[in-house]
Amino acid sequence: QDFNEWRYLVWGLLQYRRVARAHRCHTPLAALVREPRAFYVSHHTFFTGRDGKFMDTPRPGRPHDRFFFYSMEDYVRSLPNRQARWLTGRMDPSDVLEAPWLVEWVKRTIDVLGTTERLGDFARATCQAAGLPARLCVSELIRTKSSSSMCFDGLRHALRANGTRVLFPDGPAGSEAEVRRLCARPRLLYHRLAASDAMVEAVRREAGLDLQLYAMAAEATERWRASAAAEWLAASLGGDALCDRYRWVVVPSGTEMSGNASILRVGRPCSLQHSQVHEPRAQRAGGEGTCVLLMLDQVGPPRQKVCKVRPNWAY
Repeated sequence: QDFNEWRYLVWGLLQYRRVARAHRCHTPLAALVREPRAFYVSHHTFFTGRDGKFMDTPRPGRPHDRFFFYSMEDYVRSLPNRQARWLTGRMDPSDVLEAPWLVEWVKRTIDVLGTTERLGDFARATCQAAGLPARLCVSELIRTKSSSSMCFDGLRHALRANGTRVLFPDGPAGSEAEVRRLCARPRLLYHRLAASDAMVEAVRREAGLDLQLYAMAAEATERWRASAAAEWLAASLGGDALCDRYRWVVVPSGTEMSGNASILRVGRPCSLQHSQVHEPRAQRAGGEGTCVLLMLDQVGPPRQKVCKVRPNWAY
């Protein structure tokens, strides 16, 4: 669903921008690119780890479940140039995607191109492109912490697949117990996998356009820093203080919205099962919640059952 929304946006972008101009609206399009080897490690871990704890064999009618059993190298081969295809809306294998066209498309379509390694610069450049003053923007975006359980659920087969060499010279992990041990420090493991010779070679062969796209994003970030005014390069921006006063949170349906916070805006419904819920009982119960923008008082955080929504300004 998310990809279809993005694809329709990209395909209709020129028309949307004409409508926006007619209403005197500026509509910059911003996109983040991740270093390709780190992207594939993260992508494999997340998308196979969501259902990993419940699945030991592929399920009928779910062809994508086969990815759960792929080695990291096979995963890259099965999804060549994933970021470039997603960004341009050309996910069908029959869609032709070539380097000259990609370069021209990015220059024509994307207003702010950044990298996940430089999230602060991306946030600042996006604010500037949107016409917001630096005093209302944040200097950095919140990063989520790696989960050892997601690591194990997503990689317990991939790291033991026959022929995998991402743990070279050790070869495949010998047991699930060894994978669990490696996942005790997930960030260190992800770095080790992304830096392995096997991943370097797999990405070089199968994701050359992703490498080029990432190089373009890194270059665009450097160009922005070289041209940005000093107010945009300050260690902190005015919006950082606002983050201490306002929070997007998710409250379970039926929660009494009273206490030491003021509701400024009610957003879209969302599933509690896919949110990082502070109240464990609410997460286990699942169900629907509502995104709410709260203004906090000076006493402390709101007392309601809430979920983390990142980044704070995402809605």
